[in-house]
Amino acid sequence: RYLTNAVGQLPWRVMVETTKGADRVPKHPVDYVIGVRPNPEMGSFTFRESLLGDALLWGNGYAEIERDNAGRLFALHYIHPSRVNAKRDDSYRLVYEVSGGGGANTILQPSDMYHVRGFGSGPVGFNVVQYAAQSIGWAEATTLFGAGFFGQGMNPSGIVEIPGSLSKEALTAMDEEWSRLYGGPKGKRTMYLDKGMKFTPITQQLEQSQFIESMQHQVEEICRWFGVPPHKVMHLLRSTFSNIEHQSIEVVVDSVTPWVKRFEEEADYKLFGQNRGGFFTKMNLNGLLRGDSQAR
Repeated sequence: RYLTNAVGQLPWRVMVETTKGADRVPKHPVDYVIGVRPNPEMGSFTFRESLLGDALLWGNGYAEIERDNAGRLFALHYIHPSRVNAKRDDSYRLVYEVSGGGGANTILQPSDMYHVRGFGSGPVGFNVVQYAAQSIGWAEATTLFGAGFFGQGMNPSGIVEIPGSLSKEALTAMDEEWSRLYGGPKGKRTMYLDKGMKFTPITQQLEQSQFIESMQHQVEEICRWFGVPPHKVMHLLRSTFSNIEHQSIEVVVDSVTPWVKRFEEEADYKLFGQNRGGFFTKMNLNGLLRGDSQAR
């Protein structure tokens, strides 16, 4: 969410190269599509949020490029990556096979597909969730363990030794009584045993299982997969107020800018036609790259 929000909120404009640098071209048809309304169903923020979210989780974000009769950009239509199969045709050229709702598939040429590719090899990106399955599974298992410990586990828990034997009815009654008194999130209670019963606790405590440490480590582990510093997901364990501003500048350079470049390069190559005429797109990072309070 941090990465998609950061990229989605940036002003994205069409620029033209000049002898003095570059000037904005607000009336260019591409400027309206990328900066205001890519298609009737999405604004620019939602469109970029969706494409980047797919690129982060699936490895690829897709949108079909629609042009008018004069060949000018008219709209960018979002396509979920589960519907797209990037493959080679008989001439070994890259094409995109898009599955339709009625079972019929459509073949789109690369020039008609806006493709935000994540890290990978070749024309498509890797599915990060598949590669991070072990880390995600570890985090999920820890969460389920914590929910079970506090929600359903008996605390304390262990073995009750009873001299002699009890009838089935007596065991059932004792089990129901113990569940009522000590089951669920009720905290610790004093246990009263009779008839020579002996209780031996065997449940490992959260401190012994390093439950808190595991939860904290998993936040950092998932952040590594997506290249986001932990303090951007409110994990401030190792952050201080003296360095947090400089870390915020670093995350723009190291985490946000690579995705910005992917969006810009794909747009520059495919949205202006074969003759670009000096036009290019630019996402303005100045709002995220302000200096710290002392520098200002």
